[in-house]
Amino acid sequence: MHSPIQSAVSPTSAPIVPGSKSTTVRATRPRPPALRVVGAALRTLEATSPRAAAKVAEHLMFRTQRMPPSKATNEVMGRATRFHIPSSRGELAAWRWGSGRPVLLAHGWNGRASQLASLVDPLLARGLAVVAYDAPGHGESPGSVSSLFHFADAVDAAIDAIRQPFGQVEAIIAHSMGGAAVTYAMSRHRRAPGTARERALQASGLPAKRFAFVAPPIDVADFVRGVGKLFGLGEAFELALRARVEARFGIALADVYAPDLARELEAPLLVVHDEDDREVPIDRGRALVEAWPGARLEVTRGLGHVRILRDAGVVEQIAAFAEGGDDRRRTAA
Repeated sequence: MHSPIQSAVSPTSAPIVPGSKSTTVRATRPRPPALRVVGAALRTLEATSPRAAAKVAEHLMFRTQRMPPSKATNEVMGRATRFHIPSSRGELAAWRWGSGRPVLLAHGWNGRASQLASLVDPLLARGLAVVAYDAPGHGESPGSVSSLFHFADAVDAAIDAIRQPFGQVEAIIAHSMGGAAVTYAMSRHRRAPGTARERALQASGLPAKRFAFVAPPIDVADFVRGVGKLFGLGEAFELALRARVEARFGIALADVYAPDLARELEAPLLVVHDEDDREVPIDRGRALVEAWPGARLEVTRGLGHVRILRDAGVVEQIAAFAEGGDDRRRTAA
């Protein structure tokens, strides 16, 4: 999950690494020329008008970079039934496998549905159906901009497309930005008024029974701070950029801080996070688990931010959780 602005300027650039108070940039290779040019231009503009620099940065921040599909996933994707999901952000390209209880897969920033293809067969083997989609501005879905809020709206649209009236999705499995978006979307569901019948069938007040997140970020403000850090810009720029982002979406960034939203989400959650993840540090996953009632954290080593999605042990653990293995253990106890 590259930083939005970094990916818009150069999809091969190193990702921003959020810190608890500030952000740093992975320095294993030099910055691409495009980043250096943009940085110099923003610093020049900031010297006379931090607000003008923030306006330019905001334009870049939400632009997406489409990742080409991997040849390794072609066979799995080719077995799916293609369909489209209507949403407030335009139609979403979507894929479905199987016919059992539905599990929804949500990819991360600048990702696509096929990134989660390794989960399909293990889930099918457990009698579950699988649905995956490309978020707005990603993969085969239309658009050139996206955000946490676009992602959350896509989650809502996908749930509406696959669940029976008043029923629940068996599980939602999300990677990176997808996990933050699912958390925000579920907090909206939790607060929404419902009928007595809906509440009786959904004790948690949520449209899914359980959740599994891989390497979830938790704070949109990390990206704002990261932009300033990446280009060597000052506090006035960061404040102006934050104000523009909040005005764009009509919500304070503090109101979408995932750990605060998670405290009211009473459903099983598994977070899998690699201790060597340099795009979303593991302290983000830990903070979400500490806030979400009944959540647990599984730590991996040496798998990073993306390769973790293809690890056989991780995939099997997530598939077993999605089937409801933890629920059965609690019942037996």
